[in-house]
Amino acid sequence: MHIEVTTLLLFTGLLAGYIDAIVGGGGLLTIPALLHCGLSPHTTLGTNKLAASFGVMSSTLVYLKKNIYNLKLWLFIIVASVIGAIFGTVAIHFIAANWLEKIIPFLLIIIVVYMAIPKNLRQKGRAYNYRPQKLKGGIIGVTLGFYDGFFGPGTGSFWTSALLYFFKLDLLQATAIAKLMNFSSNIVAAIIFACYGSINYPLAIALLLGYVAGSYLGAHAAIKHGRKLIKPLFLIVVTVIAVKLLIQAW
Repeated sequence: MHIEVTTLLLFTGLLAGYIDAIVGGGGLLTIPALLHCGLSPHTTLGTNKLAASFGVMSSTLVYLKKNIYNLKLWLFIIVASVIGAIFGTVAIHFIAANWLEKIIPFLLIIIVVYMAIPKNLRQKGRAYNYRPQKLKGGIIGVTLGFYDGFFGPGTGSFWTSALLYFFKLDLLQATAIAKLMNFSSNIVAAIIFACYGSINYPLAIALLLGYVAGSYLGAHAAIKHGRKLIKPLFLIVVTVIAVKLLIQAW
């Protein structure tokens, strides 16, 4: 593996992990970077999923240590997210690589537009022992878990928004629980991608080293400063990358 590729993926992972821990959507940077390295669409998604799993685990552990939520009360929704991720990851392997290459840029642009829309972030939050409604949480968990297994980028932002809107959590609570859900579906999806042989391990290791460091730093920054720290720059960068991919694919 060339030093230029290693440096690119380490830097991309660092930036993506930092962004992912704050606003979600780190995959919007890592997926184009992996495609640039010459990987097929399926291997790109699998390699990204493995690296993202370790990155999200890093930020998840930071939030868990801060006791922002009660893990036991969210286990049912975690299971629902995992089930959705299993179906989503299997489903993506039924799409031909040439079609997937053309679809990915459109998905990236749709997610960028969604993330650019202003959202109500000023909830008062719930108590530590707040018990989420299982039916509502289960439906959301399966839906977002499926998306995370099928494609992935933006899942953290989708989870954060869903937790703010449907459960009336405050921003820090929603961000922390979003990372937990994201990690659960990520790790299961990564295992299934590995079973399909859709992971380039040398590139995944280079990417995840940066991702883990970035996620750790980003989680602490989110706790201290909030997500407005980096969102505008992030949206600009991702938009440029998505448009470039769209031009290349079509």
